[in-house]
Amino acid sequence: MLLSLVTDPAAMARRLTRKDRSRLQGVVGMADPDHEVWSHLEPSVADRARLAMVSLVGEPSLDQDSAVEG
Repeated sequence: MLLSLVTDPAAMARRLTRKDRSRLQGVVGMADPDHEVWSHLEPSVADRARLAMVSLVGEPSLDQDSAVEG
């Protein structure tokens, strides 16, 4: 939910430490719009938070099984 408060993801990305990025990578699965965490936010706020997450850590990578299949 804190990601919904990020107004300038590009500026924040420049300030992130390696440890910050590592922490965000740990929750990158929440980038899924159907993740239950977003159900507690207004849709536009949830969209902004997911955009901030993707801007800060990149698109979620495929898991090993998906990479092998496709």
